[in-house]
Amino acid sequence: MTQYKKVAQEDAMGCGLACVASVCGLSYARTKGTLFRNIGDIRRGFYCRELVRALARAGKAYRFHHVKKSARKKFAIGSIVFICRSKNYPAGHYLLKTAKGWMDPWVNFPKMTKVRSAFRKKLPGEAQWVIFPLNV
Repeated sequence: MTQYKKVAQEDAMGCGLACVASVCGLSYARTKGTLFRNIGDIRRGFYCRELVRALARAGKAYRFHHVKKSARKKFAIGSIVFICRSKNYPAGHYLLKTAKGWMDPWVNFPKMTKVRSAFRKKLPGEAQWVIFPLNV
């Protein structure tokens, strides 16, 4: 079983990038400089198709789809989930499903100094999109 490490996001809209870094076993900076070169715009964050494209550059086969209400509790290890925009997460937020729980790249949001990543037991919001591995 793959061990995913915590990766803290280093940009305000870098949660998806941090999740991809964790899946690939890379640092945030290396992921940003290699896998996300010429993909999207960190200032607006990344769309699911852009995360799938970055994962493909690392040799990871992923797809994405909208999450139906009936499937909101069933996510494979290695899945990256986008939670809906809300009062707590005005831009939404990406988290990674691991054996230890949900890897949250900005667990102390909205604190801007010393952004921390951690594992959570539950998603902190309602799942809207899932980016899932094809080899599970």
